[in-house]
Amino acid sequence: MTTGTQRSKLNWICMLVLTVAIATVQMGCYNTYFISKPQLGNLEATVEQKASVRVIIDGCDEAAAGAESRVEPSVLMAAGEGETATDAPAEAAGAPVDEDIDPKTGCATVRLNTASPLRVITTDGVYHRVTPFNFAMTDSQLVSPDYDLLLAIDQVDGAEVQTFSGWKTGLFIGGSVAAAVAIFVGISVTADKERGFGQN
Repeated sequence: MTTGTQRSKLNWICMLVLTVAIATVQMGCYNTYFISKPQLGNLEATVEQKASVRVIIDGCDEAAAGAESRVEPSVLMAAGEGETATDAPAEAAGAPVDEDIDPKTGCATVRLNTASPLRVITTDGVYHRVTPFNFAMTDSQLVSPDYDLLLAIDQVDGAEVQTFSGWKTGLFIGGSVAAAVAIFVGISVTADKERGFGQN
């Protein structure tokens, strides 16, 4: 194999690894979720500064509100046993509470802070970047001074939020290490046998 072919092959491998790394950094390391307009309102600026807020994701709150009223399992159990059902919270009953589930709706939630990427989605599918806890929503408009954004509230469909993903980050780091090892092995295998490492 000629030196030119080796270099061409090595350059191709390096470009491929670099492309994969850039794509992973851009798309990986975060989980992306949709939140409804009422949940977006929980992230607006308030007089009382908040460090973080837990919001319902994937529009589950709107689906739960639009569905017919459900009978809670505790009510069915009490009716079957001839007991009176109570509205006592799960903590009082000693049942485990999942922090990632909203106790009122049973919907999945995520915790967001000022560093969480947030993009408002309009009804025509356009995305607008805003900063959590640094925008205002009224009955008629959404205002974000950071990005000179002014939208009619009727145009707002919801928002896209992102949270840090530990497993994606670990996968990215592991993939980067594996790629570095693969490049080193590739260089070692395709190196000219007649020359020692570092020799001209």
